[in-house]
Amino acid sequence: MTGDEWRDARQEMDAVEAEIGRIRDELAELDRRRARAERIRRVLPSLRDLASLDAEAQGLAGTPDLPPDAGERFAASTGRRERAASDRDRAATAAAALATELAASNWSPWITRSRRPSAVVWIASSTTVMPPNLRPI
Repeated sequence: MTGDEWRDARQEMDAVEAEIGRIRDELAELDRRRARAERIRRVLPSLRDLASLDAEAQGLAGTPDLPPDAGERFAASTGRRERAASDRDRAATAAAALATELAASNWSPWITRSRRPSAVVWIASSTTVMPPNLRPI
């Protein structure tokens, strides 16, 4: 091999090595882009959900702030509501028991108020059996 041939071969080898380096750099860049696209593909559904929730939260931005004692007030009103429901249930049970007791008895008084608030008038039908301590007015 002559000097010129060697020099030409060396230049050709340097050009091929440079091309190999360029291809390796391009391959590394493509690999980085593929990894980035894969990460985006994995998190894209979560990002869409976050965007949807963010849009929904923006719609709530105009709502007023609750007072500092809102939790305590809510708990107190919930307790009052539960007690009222319990009282209502007890009253309904008592009313049902009284209705059963009245139906089982053989007298049925009709109570009306007279003009005097303290007076109670018992109106009895002819079939009514009056208790001994009560008599019609």
